Amino acid sequence: MPLINGKFYEEGEVLENLPNNNFKVRVSSGFIKTCYLAGKIKMDFVRIFPGDRIRAEFTLNNPMRGRIISRFVN
Repeated sequence: MPLINGKFYEEGEVLENLPNNNFKVRVSSGFIKTCYLAGKIKMDFVRIFPGDRIRAEFTLNNPMRGRIISRFVN
């Protein structure tokens, strides 16, 4: 988990859709964290469903809430 500009990136799996484009994600470290969609994902109309593999970025200030920045193609 390298630190780049005060942010770290983790891969995980979407467990559940929550209201307002929020998602429960189980990251590679085993924790369940809350993530929201990044603006680029919303702009490109990428759909995220439970079971999808994603990459999220987290800050050191609030490591339990992150931003989904990409979805891996199955």
